[in-house]
Amino acid sequence: MIKPYSQDEHEQLRKDWNESYGWPFIGHQFLPETGFVAYVNDKPACMGFLYKTDSKICILEWVLSDKKLDYKIRQEGINLVIEEAKRVAKTDFKAMLSFIKNERLLEKYESTGYNQTDHGMIHGMWSL
Repeated sequence: MIKPYSQDEHEQLRKDWNESYGWPFIGHQFLPETGFVAYVNDKPACMGFLYKTDSKICILEWVLSDKKLDYKIRQEGINLVIEEAKRVAKTDFKAMLSFIKNERLLEKYESTGYNQTDHGMIHGMWSL
């Protein structure tokens, strides 16, 4: 089951999951309006966010899962988020990008039709 991301309902969960991976916590003001939380066996298992652009490309980012859950359950949650993002994106976009480094996540993405377009990139941002 997929639920829309809600700051009130899911923000602490997102913070906990980020910390469990040693990733920095990205403030809510940097998230798009479109976010998904996948529930497996009635428990939140994964979440991700769809950035919509003014082109025919959208971006699926900040995909993370509950590290405490069994690997297969996390994989099911990731699949649910990817498929929901693809379903939503197809109405307005021709391609969906995602920037990843984790090899296991790359394998999961590739099993859902993701094609690598580059290697060895460094990503950063400017604070404005």
